[in-house]
Amino acid sequence: MIEHADSLARKVGRIDAALFFAIWSCVGLLSATHPWGSLPAIVFLLVPASALVGWRGAVSARLILAGTASLRRAVIDGFSWGAAFVFVVWLWGNASSAFAAGGVLDGLYPLQSEFWFAVAVTLVPALCIGSVLGALHGATLFYLNRWLVRANPAVNRACAKSRAGRSLPR
Repeated sequence: MIEHADSLARKVGRIDAALFFAIWSCVGLLSATHPWGSLPAIVFLLVPASALVGWRGAVSARLILAGTASLRRAVIDGFSWGAAFVFVVWLWGNASSAFAAGGVLDGLYPLQSEFWFAVAVTLVPALCIGSVLGALHGATLFYLNRWLVRANPAVNRACAKSRAGRSLPR
């Protein structure tokens, strides 16, 4: 049963990653004025985000199978991983700008007020948006993953056997 549960968790993670990639690719392609112009964003942002969503989906499925998953945990998990992903993307994007000659952050260092203004104008709104989207994805994928795990016949048989061996609570 352990091998089946691990296989099921990986399948659920792959389903989450594929749905995330497909939906956000369509959003990116439909919202761009030139659809081919959104391909770099899809490759460099959406593929790693989909991998992250797939990994967290597998973890969520394992927690659901163990009976320790909750909506609150999924929302907090999505909120924190969404913020972490946005922070890494922001850092990566601004590091290349800071290292380039004549970039936006050229000559700035953390003791200047202009540096903190740039952080407040760019990072804080991005973190808020990423955190809220991560929390929404966490809640949505929690319900999807719970449904996928419950829809699996082998898991249903194992749960029925474990319930049949126990006496009813008084």
